[in-house]
Amino acid sequence: NYHPHDLLHPTQDTEFIEFYNAGASQVDLSGWVISDGVVFTFSPATFLDPASYLVIAVNPTALQAATGHAGALQWTSGALSNGGERVAIRDSFGNLMDEVEYSDGGAWPSQPDGSGPSLELINPNLPNQYAASWRASSGINGTPGAQNSVFNAAPAPIIISPMHTPSIPAPSTPVTVTALVLDDGMSPPNVTLNYRQDAVSPGAYLQTPMLDDGAHGDGAAGDDTYGATLTGLANGEQYDFYITADDGSAVSTFPRNHPTANGSCSAVGCQADQNPTCV
Repeated sequence: NYHPHDLLHPTQDTEFIEFYNAGASQVDLSGWVISDGVVFTFSPATFLDPASYLVIAVNPTALQAATGHAGALQWTSGALSNGGERVAIRDSFGNLMDEVEYSDGGAWPSQPDGSGPSLELINPNLPNQYAASWRASSGINGTPGAQNSVFNAAPAPIIISPMHTPSIPAPSTPVTVTALVLDDGMSPPNVTLNYRQDAVSPGAYLQTPMLDDGAHGDGAAGDDTYGATLTGLANGEQYDFYITADDGSAVSTFPRNHPTANGSCSAVGCQADQNPTCV
């Protein structure tokens, strides 16, 4: 909870960081340190059982009054940045065990930045370094010491960093679309590029699979980057496209909540032009 509600907690006294043990064994946190973000060292004989939570806070008393959670440990000094920063934890030997560099902009949820909700991980099995793995909590101050309010046992795949190459293609130049797609399942998801030529009266979207086989502009096979190549267009024409990923239990879309068309040239469309411009 890096930026509590500006009006309810103007002194930011309900900031907290929550740790969760998603493993099968107890973890001895003795001597572990928060090396970035705030200053804190775990005391000897501090253990975190499997499927258990541990919370550190700037003011445990204020946090309990606001959320009902008792037992938070008070960090030594520092405060979480309202604009985003790196938070890292190291073991007693100095080895980096986990890190998150959160933000209040870009693809990160904006509501946790002073509007009340905390920043919550959708599922502990998702990679926590990506904004797509996080959501704003459903309530003010989140759920410290308990399952996250946005927890999803079978989350949809997350689609990260889609791009097209070349960024502004010359006429008749094929366009390769790639994206990093991650999922918590054992089998890779089915990733699809949905595309059409952008026009005043556009037709229906066509579909082509995006593959992670090393043969579709996706880099190395099995690296979770999926690719597909579209035929080049004539001068001044451009594609409108979006990406879907289906793991058999849930489907995700990039951009999120994509309508029926998107003529943007930023992350989801590209124009071929003798004198390249983005429209």
